[in-house]
Amino acid sequence: MERKELAKKYKYLQRIIWAASMIWALVVLVQSIPYYQSISAGKQSFKAGLYDQAEQHFKSALKTAESFHSQDSRLANSLNNLAELYRTQARYADAEPIYKRLLSVAEKSWWQKDIGIAISHHNLASLYRDECKDDEALQESNLALSIWNEKVKRPNDAIKASLLNGLAKTYRDKGDYVQSEKLALEALAIKENALGKDHIEVAAVLDNLGGIYRDEHKYGDAEVAYQRAFAIDKASWGLDHPDTIGDLNNLGELFCDEGKYTDAEPLLRDALAKRQKIFGPNHPLIATSLYDLGIVYKDTKRKDQARPLLEQSLAIRQKMLGPNHRDTKESQQALESLSKNTRVLGTKH
Repeated sequence: MERKELAKKYKYLQRIIWAASMIWALVVLVQSIPYYQSISAGKQSFKAGLYDQAEQHFKSALKTAESFHSQDSRLANSLNNLAELYRTQARYADAEPIYKRLLSVAEKSWWQKDIGIAISHHNLASLYRDECKDDEALQESNLALSIWNEKVKRPNDAIKASLLNGLAKTYRDKGDYVQSEKLALEALAIKENALGKDHIEVAAVLDNLGGIYRDEHKYGDAEVAYQRAFAIDKASWGLDHPDTIGDLNNLGELFCDEGKYTDAEPLLRDALAKRQKIFGPNHPLIATSLYDLGIVYKDTKRKDQARPLLEQSLAIRQKMLGPNHRDTKESQQALESLSKNTRVLGTKH
């Protein structure tokens, strides 16, 4: 009789626990709905180049995530999305404290801690590259890869390929093209094996590799890489996405370097017009497009058309990047050489 009573009490207790678990799960689900709605809407806006809308959604997601546990992975995800948005907009002063907070969150995490730390250092390196802080970028990139190799130990993971590609970009900025090419090719092989040859992350590596080949004056190899990147991005995003526009601009820069100005000019004009619709008048990418088109006019003896574009490019770069950034100096050099026959190569992207 006692056994039957105990069995009934046990079953009753089980039901209470099950009911409490279901109620708690439902509460968590309800609390999470605004977060996931904001994240989804933010990512869609970001992919469409609607950055003001993306910022609103990502800030909303972050506010919701801050009400969760301090080590909840959704907090790290929210911080990363907002920081990447600011970096894309060249709002570097806004991005850096968020990236550093993200690193702090990753260091305290109990779930995939080492992966989060490696990615956080990689993200900081990307920011420092954009700011032309080459030494800091190299330090952060090496640290990210070291953590991955020593603690994560996934040699064929697509994330490792991203870390390799980031390090390749840093070496490219420092002019070490041999090391840069080696790292980019390793990253490409891993990405293609892990994700397939037509994945958008493969396009990102091809974009970098094309730039390396261009810097090395391997123009045939550069065009192959750029065309592959363009085909992937076009199929994935369409013609009006920032990545696809960047591919067109890269091809235009390449053709300009080769002296194929008839091929370069329409691509660069198209890229400029589309970037102006997405980024507004004062983004560094607008300055790049203005600079590139100005170089075409300069090299084809249309100096009256070249000067206002190069002046606009310089003004934007001085405002957004500062007077000591390599891109600002590039625009200054182009203006100074406008009355001469000096050939100034386009900027690297």
